[in-house]
Amino acid sequence: MTAGDKLSFLAIFTEGLLSFLSPCVLPLIPLYISYLTADARTVNEKGETEYKRGKVLLITLCFILGISLTFLILGFSASKIGSLLSRYNEILGLFGGLLLIFFALVQLEAIRIPFLEKTGRLPFDPGKGMSLFKAFLMGFVFSFAWTPCVGPMLSNALILMAGDPVNGYRYLLFYALGFLLPFLFLGFFTQLGLKLINRHKGIMKYTLRIAAVILMAFGLWMTYQNTSKIIRIKSELDRERQQQSASAFAFGETEIKDHLGNTHKLADYEGDLIFLNFTTTWCTYCRQEIPHYQEFLKKHDLRGFYIMNNTANGVPESAIAEYAEKNGVEIPILIDSDDRFFSYFQVAGYPTLFVIDENGTVLGYISGMLDEQNFEDLLANIRSQ
Repeated sequence: MTAGDKLSFLAIFTEGLLSFLSPCVLPLIPLYISYLTADARTVNEKGETEYKRGKVLLITLCFILGISLTFLILGFSASKIGSLLSRYNEILGLFGGLLLIFFALVQLEAIRIPFLEKTGRLPFDPGKGMSLFKAFLMGFVFSFAWTPCVGPMLSNALILMAGDPVNGYRYLLFYALGFLLPFLFLGFFTQLGLKLINRHKGIMKYTLRIAAVILMAFGLWMTYQNTSKIIRIKSELDRERQQQSASAFAFGETEIKDHLGNTHKLADYEGDLIFLNFTTTWCTYCRQEIPHYQEFLKKHDLRGFYIMNNTANGVPESAIAEYAEKNGVEIPILIDSDDRFFSYFQVAGYPTLFVIDENGTVLGYISGMLDEQNFEDLLANIRSQ
């Protein structure tokens, strides 16, 4: 774990603690404690309230488990969304960073959203007493009621979780620890904890601002990091395209013979739109495509080739000429005897059609059989760019 990771986890833990100290949670703690300790609270001869520590601790643990279930559900949802959008990690990270900056502005009251300023108040009556199951249910239900208010801080952990499959659950764990450890403290030291809460309620006016600063820092960091990644990826793609464009006809200087013994070089056709159709002698769909492909090339007076190799065919080169005659192939079948073309274009299936523009740039490829309309649509798309 790097120093940066440790700092991130510490910040997430702090946000969990600040969520507990927020105005939508801290003022209600005495009420929750009153519910939870209904059967474990007594009054001594001096009129002082006393608590059965063991029972209070056990009930508090069940209450914490209920809250933890809420975090687990939210975390599982965030993880699944992150998995589905893993191809767009950088975009998701950029959006998450901007969202955190927005939440920070909400916490600083620069932007007002009434929904996030409210706390859900759910009626709850422990009835004849507080059982372990009731404590668990109370933690689960009330944690959802808090979500609109603590959402901006919780969202940081969830956004980081969605964008980081390795450390994802650790972020949520550290947030949960920061939020739940104070409850555990109240389970051990109920009286002391309640006194501290009543004495220091004024701290609430600072907690949201501190949390906002942390959110803003995370948001700016995520925005910067993912913007840099997107720019770097774009630069790499542009560089690859330039290299590919520069090398397409450089590779095209390679001489290759067709099934009739004629020699070709792709570089000789610079200025033409070239269609390279990788095929085999045994491919049924390739044979069905032949009339559509050849008619398309004739109709638009385009430069097209078939290209085969011995490895994929599994037959000697002499059989390729027989295949051409038998199936009415009228365009050159380039024979890639040393597999250089197949390796260069990384062909994985048949038929696969590559298109190279007039400047030697490989525009792209299509795998699978095409009919006449497919070819027409392809050409229209190329000419519209």
